[in-house]
Formats: sequence, C-alpha cells, structure tokens
Amino acid sequence: MTIRPKYSAACLTMALLATCALTPLANSATPQKSTAAATKSESKLGTGLLKEIEGLPPISETYVREGAKVIEKKSSTGEDRYYVPSDRVFMGNEASFTPRAEVTLKALGQFLQKEGDHPVTIEGHTDSTIGGIDYCQRVSQGRAQAIADWLINHKYISPVVFVHGYGKARPRSADKYSDGSYNPYALAANNRIEVSVDLFRSSAQAKKQKDQEEAEQAELRKPKDEW
Repeated sequence: MTIRPKYSAACLTMALLATCALTPLANSATPQKSTAAATKSESKLGTGLLKEIEGLPPISETYVREGAKVIEKKSSTGEDRYYVPSDRVFMGNEASFTPRAEVTLKALGQFLQKEGDHPVTIEGHTDSTIGGIDYCQRVSQGRAQAIADWLINHKYISPVVFVHGYGKARPRSADKYSDGSYNPYALAANNRIEVSVDLFRSSAQAKKQKDQEEAEQAELRKPKDEW
C-alpha cells in the first residue's frame, strides 16, 4: 500500500511564504508603538515654559550651542536687553569662566559695541537649586562682576557700568511643574545673566549719576562723629 503525504509540496511552500510575509509586520508594530510613546513623553516635557517665555531655545538646543546663537535680545522703549545662559559662560555653581566662555562673551561684546555710547547694567541671576538666599546672591553678584570686568578689559563697553546680583529673587518662570518636579527649561532660563542698555542716556550722563551715588555711599559709611 502506498502512503501519500497529507499535504503536497506546493501547499507547504505557500504556507511557508505566508508565514515569512507576516513576520516583519508583527515585528514592526513594536517600534512604532515605542516611537509614539517617546514622542508623547517628549511633548509632555516640553510643555509649559516655552509658552511662558517666548523666544527661548529649547534646553536641548541651548546645551549644544554657544556664541551669538544662545544670546536672546529683547527691545523695549529706551532699552535693549540681552539674556545669556549662565551655563554657557560659568562653571557649575561658580563665578569662574568655562574654557569656552570667551566664544559667548565675544558675541555679547560685539552686540554691545553696536549699541553705541550708552550705559550698561549687568545683572546676575540664579535658579533656586544652587543654594540658600545669601549664597545665590554672592554667586550672582560675582558672575555679573566677572562679565563686567571682561567686557571692560576687552574694550567692548565703557567703565561706566552698573552691576547687580539678584540671586534667585527674580526668576523668569517657576522652577517647578505643578506636580512639584523641577522644570529643566525653567531652571536654564532662570540661571542667567541679563545685560541692559539704557538708550535714553549717554555714558557721560550715567557717569555723573554713578559718581554722585558713590559719594553719597561714602558719606554714609563715615563714622557718625565725623558728620
């Protein structure tokens, strides 16, 4: 008696081809789902600050850029204001320049040169994670003074400059999300240097005011018996 196979060779070949054709489709479903989940996660991370602070680059872009590309400028009546991310200029939570700080400092200096003979005010600001109120104030003051000294020494601005350190007292945006977690975009935006140019006054006018203020402060520092 002859035993015949239950399925012909042609049937087996067709079944094998069908199985191979279905395998890539099954495997491709997983990465599509993963990509969608990643996009949703990135979208959630990026919400909030970019709506609150227009014009700021996303933190992922800021960290790989330097020079003029990271400097934000805003103009209003009688004033031009420049925003510089502190991490592009300073090391960690310090007032010491990074090895590549000069790239961004030169770009800032060139912007200020184009402003003409007007007084400049340099402000230092930190985020809330650096330390206590006093420490943040000292760091921000040191950073602002370091920027001022560099710009003056390289002849980008006149010596008539006003320097202030505000610590974490003047954030551009809340450091945290509503759930209490830190917002990395806000931290980067708050940890900054601001340089404003007073377009209503000349450096000579500002120098007269500064000399007067320094004379008044010196008078206040005198012992009372010398009054």
